[in-house]
Amino acid sequence: MPDCLDIMLCRHYIKHATLINSCYPDRENEQGPRSSELSYLTFYASSRPVKLTKVGHYLEKRVDKDIRKGRRQNNHVSLSILKALIQTCHRDLNLFSTSIVNILSMILDTRDLELIDLTCETFIVFCDHHDGTTLGVDTEFTAEFEALIQKFTNFCSYMNTDEALVFQMQYIGFRSLQAHVTSRALYASDFQLQLNTIVPPHIARLSTSKTPIHRLITAEPSVDIRKSVKDTTIDSHTIDVLAVQTMAILYAKPNGATIRPSLKPLLTFFDTKDKWWPPQFAVSLMTLVLNSLQPQHRYLLVSEILHPLDFASSSMAITKQASLASILDCLLNAKVSLVGLSVLEMFHSIFSHLIQWVQRHGLHTTAPDSFSSSSSQSSQSYYAYITYKSLSHCICGLVSHTYYQNQQSDMISYLVSKLKASTGSDTMHGLALDVYQPIVLECLENVIDHSHHPTAALSTWSPSLGLLADPSCSSPTTRLWWVRLLRAFMGHSLQQRALRPWVYQPMDHEDIGFMHALHQTMAGASIRSLLTPADGMTLYRLLCLVTCRYGDRGTVETLPLVFELEAYAQQQMLCAVWAFPYHQRAMASLLVQYCKRIGEYHDMQGLVEYMVSLEKRRRSSHQHSTLVWTDEGNKEETLLVWGLQEQQNTTPVEIWMDRAKVVRLMLAEGSLQEWQAAEEVDLEHQLLVEWSDKLFLNHERAFRISVPQKVEDLKPHLTTPWTSTQGAERDSQEETQPVKVENLKEALAAQTSGSESDERDTDSMQSLPSVTSPQRPIKGTRKDMEFLLTELKSSSPSAQSSVSLVKPPYKL
Repeated sequence: MPDCLDIMLCRHYIKHATLINSCYPDRENEQGPRSSELSYLTFYASSRPVKLTKVGHYLEKRVDKDIRKGRRQNNHVSLSILKALIQTCHRDLNLFSTSIVNILSMILDTRDLELIDLTCETFIVFCDHHDGTTLGVDTEFTAEFEALIQKFTNFCSYMNTDEALVFQMQYIGFRSLQAHVTSRALYASDFQLQLNTIVPPHIARLSTSKTPIHRLITAEPSVDIRKSVKDTTIDSHTIDVLAVQTMAILYAKPNGATIRPSLKPLLTFFDTKDKWWPPQFAVSLMTLVLNSLQPQHRYLLVSEILHPLDFASSSMAITKQASLASILDCLLNAKVSLVGLSVLEMFHSIFSHLIQWVQRHGLHTTAPDSFSSSSSQSSQSYYAYITYKSLSHCICGLVSHTYYQNQQSDMISYLVSKLKASTGSDTMHGLALDVYQPIVLECLENVIDHSHHPTAALSTWSPSLGLLADPSCSSPTTRLWWVRLLRAFMGHSLQQRALRPWVYQPMDHEDIGFMHALHQTMAGASIRSLLTPADGMTLYRLLCLVTCRYGDRGTVETLPLVFELEAYAQQQMLCAVWAFPYHQRAMASLLVQYCKRIGEYHDMQGLVEYMVSLEKRRRSSHQHSTLVWTDEGNKEETLLVWGLQEQQNTTPVEIWMDRAKVVRLMLAEGSLQEWQAAEEVDLEHQLLVEWSDKLFLNHERAFRISVPQKVEDLKPHLTTPWTSTQGAERDSQEETQPVKVENLKEALAAQTSGSESDERDTDSMQSLPSVTSPQRPIKGTRKDMEFLLTELKSSSPSAQSSVSLVKPPYKL
């Protein structure tokens, strides 16, 4: 017999209660609801939506009674009925959503694995159709829904001695949270509160995973949350993959305004759980977030990571700063484009952080020999090294992506201006110049090495020429480093024999201007009372660089400077400006070596033999320097001071190059003849010109404005009127001939034909192409054209027609 409660409920609810109760089987061995009665119930509910609230209330009371009575089979049927109602009446889901949440919450408290699994499946179906329109409006329903999410969250950290049970319960919890993440109700209410509930268990799970996150995200096959516990083989790897999938889905949904709130739970977890160091987990998790975000919002993640570094105080742990720098390095070097990123602003911010970090912790360009977490000094040095290298490598990632056309040029200009080549101070931003300038050069090297297609003009390097002009503005190693970067930017070397045979290419104005500025800088750099080996090597490499970059013209333009430097070396010793002969020997030796190299480069065998013989003569008389002149590969620390052998040798140079012979050998063979033919210049005069005269010629050539001799030919002129006698007579006759009744028809006919001719002339004039620039006319062209037009005009039919419009030209 039915219970008294059932009788009372049926009397009260009548129709819907009867339909619900009829869905439950009478026999214990029957599984699931009765199909025909369930179909009738769903049809009744969908056709009468106003009854859904009563259906939900009755079903809720029925589940509560079955749980108290321990009717486990009835709870299975109730969940099946609820699932069918959700699928059928999903458009009116808000009418009984409160009952759904209450029923699911009650069954979760039973701790019955099978019922909890069926509850999870029902919740997944509910999330597919729940849009969250009542969340935040109905406070009671909102509180109950958030409590249900919290129960599923607790399952994610379920612990028990039975490992299989632990995996099953955690699988149910992560399945349910992923279903909630995929629903539209995630952003309907308090988004931050829901993230604070959902995100921590996923991060905690991934932090203990033995498999890296980048491998979990690509794991095959992916986990299907619609598969129940009994249909899936569950292990630790399955839970990890499910957690990674949920995080990827979660961070694929935020828009621009919700990026910062969605990242707050991650940063809070790292702070509270002290997960900043080692940085591998934080870096891999942020990389997952970056790849999951929509492309137009990815740059916001970089800004959010940089924000804590902008406001980092002395109280912030050095491990956190090192981890943030590592994360920023990984994000900027990722193989994704950060559309919308302010490149120069980011570039300036990274460089500023780099300088500030060195100010606080010193310059650490190499890793410490040993790292011990127990040793404070060792750990501090290691963290400082990691942070410095990460910030420096951020520039590589920023340069590797081209976001606008002049990006590389702007970056080089920015760093060149930061070199402070013309400053008179020994410090910059609180750092000594020998510490500050290597930082700038390292950043500049990163820009050059990681640029795919260098597009910056050579003029961007002009402000840095002051490093050579004033030795107090830089150290010798800094100048050598600068030359190496300039050569890397130009992309040429004398060792690249593939450049030969040289093909003539015209040079633009910027190339010529930079070459002349570089020549003048080299001339000024050599006028020093103290010349170090590094300075000599810098000068030699710059001379070779001019030939590499500018080819034959660079050699022709540089040779007068070479002999000017040789004459200066002779004069310095005569005037006792150079106190030591090894200065003179170094200058003379590098000039001979340069001439030897250009002889090899331009295939001038006679010039090479002459320089080799000159070196032998100097060596035999101890007038040759022991320095080895090379384009690259020297250990720069060996070039800081003169060797003992050089200091003990007091022999000055007395054997010098014969300029006339050098020029004669250069004219005899080699590729300079091709350049002479292309430029149409006097090659011998170019090689023999004095350096002071060449400076004047270069200055005059740069600022002279050429004016054509016949300016009148380039000015536009009005066309001359026709001078035909017949035309003048015809015009006079037309003007003097009176119009009478007898010739009225003929006058009208003549006027009509004349107007048609004028229209044709006007159309033909409009169809002519517009002239953009005046060109010099060829002699005789204008007279021939006037004669041709006159002949055409004279041969044209007369404007007066003899045909009458009244009398036909035939006889009737």
